[in-house]
Amino acid sequence: MNLAQLTVGLAWHFKKYQNEQSLEERERYAFAEEEARARKAGLWSEPDPVRPEEWRAGPAGGPIKKSKSGICHAPESASYQSVKNFTAFPTLEACLASGGRLPKQPGH
Repeated sequence: MNLAQLTVGLAWHFKKYQNEQSLEERERYAFAEEEARARKAGLWSEPDPVRPEEWRAGPAGGPIKKSKSGICHAPESASYQSVKNFTAFPTLEACLASGGRLPKQPGH
């Protein structure tokens, strides 16, 4: 399954664990990714594909994050870094307009 995803450009060859692969498997995975990149298949069709670990971390000090529970988190909020699954918005106003809400303030 992993090799098939690499072949069609739906995954990165996760090199952190490549030493756990046999040499033959490691070479097949690397070749599959290189070929998908050359064909601009899947995620490689994007001008600047984002590595999975970067995507999961979200933008550093970037736009507003709307959590799965609908709360709009600004970069200066205490909870901003802990929000992992979110939809990004360019402004707080855009997040609120999408149906998001502000986080509860302590003591309220």
